[in-house]
Amino acid sequence: MKKYFGMPDIPMSKESEDYLDTKKYVTGLVRFVEECCTPMSIALQGDWGTGKTSFIMRMIKQIQDNKNKILTIYFNTWQYSQFNMSDNLYYSLIQCIINDIKKACPDCKEDTDTV
Repeated sequence: MKKYFGMPDIPMSKESEDYLDTKKYVTGLVRFVEECCTPMSIALQGDWGTGKTSFIMRMIKQIQDNKNKILTIYFNTWQYSQFNMSDNLYYSLIQCIINDIKKACPDCKEDTDTV
């Protein structure tokens, strides 16, 4: 059995790696997202290495597993701030949204091509 001293700073890949027992928070926020009125925005903030990516990835997986009509789009902004690329941020975000809509809705291709 491997002994851990501290926590690795990589997103968790399995539920068994949830050493902080955050599942109930993920489930609660997913339920809120699925049932709330829209439009709505959520911000997940925290210092580097505090589990934001793991939390978001688990939320996305749970939303997709629930097979509802919520399209999840993941866009990581850290490289834009770290490498002074903020001029490219908006174009890249729009492109990410369009690409994910095209994947989720092949019939929407013509509409997204005109954006």
